[in-house]
Amino acid sequence: MKTTGPMKMLTALLAVCMITAAATPVKAQNVDYTGLEALYNEPVTTSATGKPQPVSKVPVSMDIITDKEIRSSGAQDIPDLLRRYAGVDVARNFRDHADVNIRGYNQPYANRLLVLINGRQVYMDLFGMTLWNSFPVRMDEIKQIEIVRGPNSSLFGFNAASGVINIITYNPMYDDVSDVRLGYGSRGYNSFGGMKTLNLRDDMAVRFSGERTGYDEFPHNERINSTRVPDAPAKNAFQKESLNMDSQIRLTDNIFARIEAGYNQQRGDNLTIFNTARATSTHSRHIKADLSYDSGSAGVFDLTAYHNFNHMTVGRHRFNTFPEFSIANRLTSIQLSNLFSPYTNHNIRLSAEFRNNYGEGNALGKSDDDNFTINTLSGGAMWDWRISDHWSMDNAVRVDHWSTDRDFTMDTSDTKINLPSLDLEPGGTEFSFNSGIVYEVDPRSSVRFSVGRGLHVPSIVELAFDENTSAFSELYGNPTLNPEVNYTADLGYTRKFPDQNFSAGSNIVYQRIEDLIAPTVREFGPPGNPKADYTFENVGNSEAVFLELFAKGTCLDKTLNWNINYTYSLLSDSGSDNPDHRFNFEDAQPDHKINLALDYKKGPFELGTDVHFVSGIKYSAVTADFFNSYYQKDVSAYVLLNARAAYNITENTTLSLNGYNLAEEHEERPYFVQNALIGRDGANELGRTVVMSLQHRF
Repeated sequence: MKTTGPMKMLTALLAVCMITAAATPVKAQNVDYTGLEALYNEPVTTSATGKPQPVSKVPVSMDIITDKEIRSSGAQDIPDLLRRYAGVDVARNFRDHADVNIRGYNQPYANRLLVLINGRQVYMDLFGMTLWNSFPVRMDEIKQIEIVRGPNSSLFGFNAASGVINIITYNPMYDDVSDVRLGYGSRGYNSFGGMKTLNLRDDMAVRFSGERTGYDEFPHNERINSTRVPDAPAKNAFQKESLNMDSQIRLTDNIFARIEAGYNQQRGDNLTIFNTARATSTHSRHIKADLSYDSGSAGVFDLTAYHNFNHMTVGRHRFNTFPEFSIANRLTSIQLSNLFSPYTNHNIRLSAEFRNNYGEGNALGKSDDDNFTINTLSGGAMWDWRISDHWSMDNAVRVDHWSTDRDFTMDTSDTKINLPSLDLEPGGTEFSFNSGIVYEVDPRSSVRFSVGRGLHVPSIVELAFDENTSAFSELYGNPTLNPEVNYTADLGYTRKFPDQNFSAGSNIVYQRIEDLIAPTVREFGPPGNPKADYTFENVGNSEAVFLELFAKGTCLDKTLNWNINYTYSLLSDSGSDNPDHRFNFEDAQPDHKINLALDYKKGPFELGTDVHFVSGIKYSAVTADFFNSYYQKDVSAYVLLNARAAYNITENTTLSLNGYNLAEEHEERPYFVQNALIGRDGANELGRTVVMSLQHRF
């Protein structure tokens, strides 16, 4: 096994940084978002260009969900909150698991979305997916969530292929937040959590938080809840414990440090590879350090390093048909950046990053210490130009070079899949770019046009997985995969109507994804090897057009806040000539989605609701039924209704009642298989639940 690769890449990275005095985006560690929001009278971001910008003037399609909106929504988790916004696709498979993507192409283990917390990547690099309940951060400690639509790899970082969810927590230096919350509800729901901010000195503050949550699974429908699948509506189906620490230190007037660390343990039913419903256990922990130096004329320098660790164990299926396996993932990232202004109205950010992505476990070979590594070296630059009082332009480019290293050789001599020499260590170099121009027609309205090229680089599982999933099937990674490339053009318009207390806008989007990666299978039976052989392949291209209409505002003397949006999607797939490439994104994407959210506050009383309509789809997938491994099924249109009622007992104490999925039980992803050998395969019917909570803020 090679030992010099990572050190060579790290040396090259440091050399680049010394030459350019550079690196990645200025992070949020020393930004007072609360103060900036009050100054601009609207939410503010530093993520797109590194400098503070009101959301109405950023060069990308972005929504910012504020802490007030998070609190009034009553959302139980982040996917429930994201449903409210145009262009966001959410499909919940079980109560404790949801897949989220932006602008179509959502699928189990969705892996085209970059998710960040304070600049730290939190999606599970091993799969490229996001386990939304694995975050150690509570909903109550989030300052804002930024929804960035479209490929933005060059602006936000590695693997932002379809968009970015950027979660920013309260800064302990500027936000003194402390609380305790108790929750109890139907289907065994119970939760206890809290946080405390401590100002240790004038130049040092820290926040501690923790939470424990448990509940039973949503009820499976009658077809699933049968004697052939015992204990389907599992008791204690989901449990989660988390701890988090966030500290800010002012070392000098112009040097800030921020240190974060967290731990999360969760257990629950989940969809695993190829739609198999199995019990999983995930252990996650992280540590992150930021150092920011404002040098004055030379700009702001930022050094960030973080380490993520994830370990997942997937339990055995019925009759031990699918064996237990475990896999661990360690990601280490080092980023440096310099944001400076060489001329008036010009800002430049230079960037570099080194990533070491390491996977280990018996799912990557035959023994627990078999491993596979992806090393990535990246560099980029961004130029922000305020052309005039009405025009501004941003251009960014990023180059990613990756190499791989494996210490085992897979034996696929009897497979039906044509793979190359299996000790192949793939690598490559790709670029991404973003370019946007904003025209401020007047103080109330603006037009934005942006184009981008984003990348989805294959994950460790897609490249190197090697698991005998049953006595009749095996799953292989594919080292010949090419990265997916997403090209997008986006025309947007927004306008404020201050006299009427609302704003409105629209986006028209064209998108083309090349070399789509999808699961494929050579089915069970002769000739030769009788197994069903599963893998991942580049299956073809797909084009899409999206129309997004949105408006939000207040009425009734500003006691009622409302938010409404509509998304129209039109997809067209063009597959390869291979008959085993049976992907179908165009029929699996809802044509129409409508979201309406209302939040009312009068005196001590608060009422809120959000309603979602999602049109029907024809969903198809590769499943674990090796006798018939391709399934297609209609999923009916559905209406989802959530509601909240709250009473503020005192200024700091609130009693609330939240209802979720009140309109109808429904499937967002279908079940496919149920038989005595396979058990249940696919998602389940989602049921209603009601939760009461009591929160006291200190």
